[in-house]
Amino acid sequence: MYKRKPPAERDGRWPDNHLFPHQTVELAVKLNPKRFMPIHWGAYPLALHAWNEPVLESIPMAQKLGLNPLTPLIGQVFDVDTLTSSWFQNT
Repeated sequence: MYKRKPPAERDGRWPDNHLFPHQTVELAVKLNPKRFMPIHWGAYPLALHAWNEPVLESIPMAQKLGLNPLTPLIGQVFDVDTLTSSWFQNT
């Protein structure tokens, strides 16, 4: 089972519908998942920030707190043991 929380649109109009990256990490730490997989980022051009900004912010915070990130490519078949990379950093 994956424990997931969306890392939020950065636009101030979204706080009742989304979590911001730091909130996502804080909740993940409390849930103590085997892997940390941010979801619902980079899918739609609705935000006023770069498409990868939420994951670029949340992954380092998560790693600093001991969470193991899972960042599959869009459309990639994966499971909790899939090795993934930081592909979103250089795009």
